[in-house]
Amino acid sequence: METMRLLILVHGNYGQRIARHIQAHCPPGWRVESLTLPRALPPIVDEPEEFLAPPFIPPSFGGERGETADLILHLGETPQAAQLLPGVVTLTEAKAVIAPLDNTAWLPEGLKNQLKGEMAVLGAEAIFPMPFCSLTEESFGFGQRAKPYHNWLIARFARHFGRPCFTLKIDTSGGVVEDVIVERGSPCGSTHFAAAKLRGKPITEIVPQAGLIALHYPCLASMRPLRSGNHIETLMHISGCIVNEEMQKELKRKLRRNTCP
Repeated sequence: METMRLLILVHGNYGQRIARHIQAHCPPGWRVESLTLPRALPPIVDEPEEFLAPPFIPPSFGGERGETADLILHLGETPQAAQLLPGVVTLTEAKAVIAPLDNTAWLPEGLKNQLKGEMAVLGAEAIFPMPFCSLTEESFGFGQRAKPYHNWLIARFARHFGRPCFTLKIDTSGGVVEDVIVERGSPCGSTHFAAAKLRGKPITEIVPQAGLIALHYPCLASMRPLRSGNHIETLMHISGCIVNEEMQKELKRKLRRNTCP
């Protein structure tokens, strides 16, 4: 049985919704627990352990010499919360950290690079998917921003949560979608939501409907403008593009297989 000791750090509705979805859809061998990060933090957190004293970290994840965590999923919503990550890694002895950048205001570039270095010293690989639903078992990021990683714990998580992956069942005679099976869904739950809404729709409409429905879940990615080459785009727009790309890929595969002699 596949196992994972996953500790999810949340701050508000954003993290709570992701945590609920992961707890509901993770493999049965996983142990998943979520903790709410303190909000009353100074602008500079020099000693993270001061804010993480027991019983903040439970014994099941490193508190008071309990068992260690495998993976930390950081879903904080302020730069101050992100500064607690080295302390959490120290207390839990986690070997990997995922800190999604669905809103760059929560984790500025300079702080991200600083934390990545600090956690590497502690023996934990940290990645920062932007957006979260771009994560695969080999890489994270969209388009030219995609970056590879090499960590089996993160890859095990990404096998189940990350960039959407579908299997379509279609009625070619009627040209409609009979079913959409989610092989891997976005961590927020929008993929399962979109899959349910696409059943019965004409195959000619599922792209771009898949991406639009996922955004209406609603998507958790930020609408803050980002520059990509000569273009301005948002993480929410990128999230919709990711869903549509994967749906288009599966639709082409299915139609090609059904038309081959």
